[in-house]
Formats: sequence, C-alpha cells, structure tokens
Amino acid sequence: MALCKQADQAPDGEKRNLLERGLAAAEAAVVADEANALVGKAALLYYTPRLLGGDPVEGERLLRHALAVAPGYLDARLALARLLDARGDRDGARAAARRALGDAERDANPTKASEARRLLEHLRD
Repeated sequence: MALCKQADQAPDGEKRNLLERGLAAAEAAVVADEANALVGKAALLYYTPRLLGGDPVEGERLLRHALAVAPGYLDARLALARLLDARGDRDGARAAARRALGDAERDANPTKASEARRLLEHLRD
C-alpha cells in the first residue's frame, strides 16, 4: 500500500510503475494467504478421522492446489511430504522433501532446510 501512496505523489511518468508494483505486492500477499489457508484446511481434512468429517483425498488435493497457487511455499511442500509418508507413498514423500530442501537452501531458509533434512532422514530406507 505504501507504493500506492507514493504513486499518488509521484511524477506522472512514475505513477504507473509504482501502481503496478503496489498491485503486484498486494496480489502476492493474497496468494500467500490463500495458500496458507489451503494448507491448514488440507491438514485438518487429512488428519481428521472420516467419521468426524475428515477426507484424506480432499486434503491431498488442497495441498497440491496450494502448491499450484504458490509453488515456492515451503510449508505446503513439507506438509505434502508428510502426508504422502502417512499414506505410504515414501517415494513421493522423499521427492517432495528433496524439493523442499532445495527450495529452502535456494531461499537461504535454514529453519525449513533443517526441517526438510529431518524429514528426509526419517524417510531413509
């Protein structure tokens, strides 16, 4: 929003660029919020027993949708790896955890990198 305020006071030649940057920042925030909500709902659906309204298939679908919306969202990638492990797809879980580790290292996120390493250690045969 600060960029939009700057655009209001900027010379005419800079206004459009500042407004576009402001809109892109707002859109990124909405995407992050949507992905975060999808991950939360997916975990709830996956880990809640069916008798109480759980739906593991829908939970996995929501996680994959969160990753389609925000491919670099590490929490979603790690949640998918744990979900795949829980349903017995160890190869899929390892692939998701490896991708999360690569993304975390690329993004210089030591906390998520450590989490991905622990998960990969758990998934070793």
